[in-house]
Amino acid sequence: MATGKKANILYVLKVLEEYSDENHPLTQIRISELINSRYGLEVERKTIGSSLQILSEVGYDINKVDKKGFYLGDRIFYSSEITFLTDAIYSSKSLNDRQSRKLLEEIFSTLSLYDRKQYLMMHKTSGDISRTKNNEVIYNIEIISECIKKKKCVAFNLVTYDENGNEVLSWERYVSPYFLVNSDGKYYLVANYYRSEDLTNFRIDRMKNVHIREDRPRKELRDLKDVHSDFSITDYINDRVYMFGGPVVTARIEIEDHDKIRYIKDWFGERAILQKVGDKLYAQVKTEEQALCYWAMQYIEYFKVIEPASAKEKIKELLSKGIEKYQ
Repeated sequence: MATGKKANILYVLKVLEEYSDENHPLTQIRISELINSRYGLEVERKTIGSSLQILSEVGYDINKVDKKGFYLGDRIFYSSEITFLTDAIYSSKSLNDRQSRKLLEEIFSTLSLYDRKQYLMMHKTSGDISRTKNNEVIYNIEIISECIKKKKCVAFNLVTYDENGNEVLSWERYVSPYFLVNSDGKYYLVANYYRSEDLTNFRIDRMKNVHIREDRPRKELRDLKDVHSDFSITDYINDRVYMFGGPVVTARIEIEDHDKIRYIKDWFGERAILQKVGDKLYAQVKTEEQALCYWAMQYIEYFKVIEPASAKEKIKELLSKGIEKYQ
């Protein structure tokens, strides 16, 4: 157990972080008692007072309440930020239950015991969302980030499944990695597969055995066929309502139910251009064609794809196959 003046300051800070807030100030005597019960140290009241002063001088938000004591005000996160982070972790499909709980515990540890309780009362069953069972996701992200930073190739096996639902690993792929993307609660790697000249998106939670391939040359992003000098990863993501890697098309969509414009806005945002022609309403959007077809199928009772013709034919084909299956 560390002792001495500097250590005492840290123990005072740790007690304030865990046991104090605006509604629960601590007297110097109480701080001393908590240090003794938590860490087995005897710290004089005078030392507590000087430690509080030093913490205040170096920038900690030490607040004093007359006759009631002291509390630590500003924390690493505001309450609204904690709520946002909690919801993001609960909603993530790339984290398994154990990883989610660990992250939440680390975030909640920045709060006082009393503020922590309101978040510990929040629960979300593992069945609410389809979480990954891949325990390597966070490690995979670390390795891929290192590869991107060092401009190295990354190799991995993709997880598929046999007829019994058992995991089967594909052959080893190696790619030139460029960007990590979070889309719809899942993490993707935007990369170039060495056998192609285009960008491809890979689900990180479907990767196993991720490692650096020092022996393989990395392609530069600017040398790829579908990457232009004004390439923007933001535009690349926004042009894909789902993370497919095909070519982007300009689509014209008839909005048959005007009350459902919100779905256009939800998916395409301000990039969707609305056009009124007579009593009909249209939206012009840019997106990847395969993703457009799947999106149109999802909202088929509200919208109709007018252009491009190739997308219309693909949707007809999908509908025809669906009708055959359910007749």
